[in-house]
Amino acid sequence: MSTTRQPSRTLILFDVDGVLVHPVGYKKALHDTLDYFAAQMGLGGLGLDDHEIGVFEACGITNEWDSGALCLSTILLAALSERPDLRRATLDETLAAVRAAGLRIDDSQAGLYLWATRDEPCIDTVAWFAERGVLVAPGDFYGPAGARHVRIALTASDERVDAAVTRLAG
Repeated sequence: MSTTRQPSRTLILFDVDGVLVHPVGYKKALHDTLDYFAAQMGLGGLGLDDHEIGVFEACGITNEWDSGALCLSTILLAALSERPDLRRATLDETLAAVRAAGLRIDDSQAGLYLWATRDEPCIDTVAWFAERGVLVAPGDFYGPAGARHVRIALTASDERVDAAVTRLAG
């Protein structure tokens, strides 16, 4: 009986921050991520403790990408409410341009998108924006409640937002 030896295989694990190697490495990565962005906002270290991370774990969130995004969005919203001067200047310009174009803005507290309506089917509003060279998403993509709204993203660069504002002013 002949036995054929299988070639050995080598697995190389490239884990720069130790998240995969150490059982709680993601906790350190979460601390480091939050501290980095807090410092960028001039807030210093945040001191997230294991109990607070445990709340995420209890909800099934056990990686720094998901829990970090939740923490940072909360921190950013709090910072913006305390210091409105941190907001992008283009946000006020966008709000003014959308309203001046005859749209109403509804339920848009989060800051990444505006829900706007011309009190018509959303597809008609999408076409109206398209005629002006501005891309928006039809609200009914997000369910029946959006049938008369469009979603306007505020995540573009300042230059692209400025161009859209100019096109709306027309």
